[in-house]
Order: sequence, then C-alpha cells, then structure tokens
Amino acid sequence: MLFKDFMLSSIMSDETVYKRTLDLKTLLKNKSYFLFGPRNTGKSFLIKQTLDKDTKVINLLQSDVYLELLAEPHRIRERIDFKKDKLVVIDEIQKIPILLDEVHYMIEEYKIHFLLTGSSLKKLKSKNNNLLGGRARKAELFPLTFDEIQDFKIETYLRYGGLPFILRSQEKDEDLSSYVFNFLNEEIKLEARIRKIDFFHRFLQSAAAFSSEIINYSNIASDIGVSEITIKSYYELLEDSLVGFQLFPWRKGRTRKSIASSKFYFFDTGVLHSILKSPKILDTSSDVYGRTFEQFIAQEIRAYLSYRRLDYDFNFWRSLDKKEVDFVVNNEIAIEVKTAKKFKADQLSGLKQIGVEGNFKKRILVTFDPTSRTVDNIDCVSWKDFLIQLWDDKIIA
Repeated sequence: MLFKDFMLSSIMSDETVYKRTLDLKTLLKNKSYFLFGPRNTGKSFLIKQTLDKDTKVINLLQSDVYLELLAEPHRIRERIDFKKDKLVVIDEIQKIPILLDEVHYMIEEYKIHFLLTGSSLKKLKSKNNNLLGGRARKAELFPLTFDEIQDFKIETYLRYGGLPFILRSQEKDEDLSSYVFNFLNEEIKLEARIRKIDFFHRFLQSAAAFSSEIINYSNIASDIGVSEITIKSYYELLEDSLVGFQLFPWRKGRTRKSIASSKFYFFDTGVLHSILKSPKILDTSSDVYGRTFEQFIAQEIRAYLSYRRLDYDFNFWRSLDKKEVDFVVNNEIAIEVKTAKKFKADQLSGLKQIGVEGNFKKRILVTFDPTSRTVDNIDCVSWKDFLIQLWDDKIIA
C-alpha cells in the first residue's frame, strides 16, 4: 500500500494543520524508530505531513492486511520492494509483535529503515518479543503542546486537552466522552482481558480523582474492593496503554528523607476531565483546577524532554515533613507551580527548602501573576512566559 492510499484519522477532518515539533524526517535519516503515542495524537497525520508521499505504509488496522500477516508474517516481505523502498512504515506494530522478527531480518539484510508506530506497549513488553536489540530507537508523540498551538487558550486547554481532533471539534464533550469510552473503557479492557470490568471502571475514576497526587495503593484498593497488587497492575496497564505516566520522587536531598511513593498523571487534561465528568467551565479556585494546571505543566516538560531528545531525570520532591516541589529536572532545576494570580512570599517555601537539599542551577515559581520577579535567587514567572522560555530552550538545556 502506497502512502497516498493510507487511511488517515479524523484529525484530517478540516483545513487546520498544526506544525508538530517532532521531526521524523531527521530522526529517520540514520536509524529505524519506534514511534509511540496514544490513539488520535496525530501519528498518521504527522507521517503524511513529513515523509515522502511514496513512502510504503503497512497499516495493521486494515482487517485484510492484519489477518494475512497474522497468519503468515513472512508475507510482509512481498509488500516491500527491496530496491526501491528505503523507508517502510508499519502502523500499530503491537497488533502483530512477531513481525519484529521480519523487521529485524530486513534491517540487517536490506538496510531498510523502519518507522514502527504503536499505541500500546503491553504486547511488545513480552519477554519473548524481539525489540530489535538497539536497531531501532524510541520516539514519542504527545497531545499538542503550547508551542504547537498558534492561538493557545489556557482555559480551553486545561478543560479539553490537546488531542488535535478535540481542539477542532464543535462538540468537544461528546467527542471526548466517545474517545474515553471506546479507547479506555473498551479497548484497554479487551486488550488486557480484564474480567472484573466494574472494578476497573471504578479504578479509572479513582485514578482520575487522585491524578497528580501521591498514589496510595492501599486506600484505593480498599475503596474499590480489590488487592493492592491488582491496583498496581491497573496502573501498569494505563502506562502500557500510554494513557498516563508516573513521576518518581527525587531522593538525592542532603538532609530530609523523601517519600517513596510515586505520582500518576494522565497523558491529557481533556481525557482526565472526561473521566471525571467535569463541568464545561472549571472553577479556578478549586483544587481540581490546581491539579489540572500542575498536570498541564508536567505534560509540557515531558513533551519537551522527549522532543529535544534529552534523557534527563524528571521527578517531584516531597519530604517526610511535607515540604514539596512539583518538579525536579535533571537534578538541577526545581519548578513549583501555583494557580495564584498574585505573588506571595509563602509560595516560595518549598523552593527555598530544596535549595538546601541540592545544588540547583535554577529554581522557578510558575503562577498566573503576569509580573516577573526574582526573590532569593528564585525566578518567579507567569505560566505563559515560562512556556515560551521552555520551548525557546532557555529553561532546560
């Protein structure tokens, strides 16, 4: 199948085109890549937008292609012209993991570069699967970021997230609800063969309710009526399905011991609020609003590190005596986020304390206050200035 015949997702439904930060063409010059990202983040459109139009695409979402290659994986070779095709895309590779053996062979024998896209890691993580032994690197595609949206509206983004087809939608609530039902409630359950669907549904609501908070496996297990082991497996399933990610505690402080538990964030604020069934307009004074803003900044930093190919540690810090900083990057940048519209000195307490715990090049307070200032060697900036500086490579380098 040629690229011009490749079926695209609903993000092509109108004329709006977002210029993505991830540069596939440059990445693929010298190496094969896995490209992971949740469904509808725009992988198919990015491929069409950036790669040559005659690029060979093998789409495992097409039932005839899927059934043929599932039965006879070696027949993938019949679809490739080894003299002409120097780059081949296999979409949703996790649906037939054994194809990775064929990919391995063709990389070695014919020096073809592959782009292997996927929206789930569960099947690929099996110990029996061939992950190409370093012959393919990993890249990720996330929801649209601040830097990729020309007319960025913070309130819309916090409530509805950055999935391209949602930002275009005239019926955002209904489309998000359908996405969550089809992707989270159905596809993930089917993929994992979850028997107790009602328990998983209740877990999903709890995971959303406590998103950005430190995970208390015992309390969640007790509320739902399952074991802690089951709760941990559910969280692992969300991560394997690319629905969320964990931040682990920074534990390199000089004096104060930090907690051992991690935090969990969903990959998109809109998906989070669809699960929570939040109102159309968020209460800016609510705890939910504050946690959503924290998740938004976490998403931006995570995407930045990935797109810039920076293999840096990304943590949070909370001491046993409850001193806290939201984010620690590469053990040298501490970032605290607040939804306050006015600066107050007590907002700096965590950043001051972490300055005693390590050698930090930068400590930054991010708020809604438009006035920038430096207090006790801590930079206090508005969220917009912070994100402009982040994507201009002035925060993390």
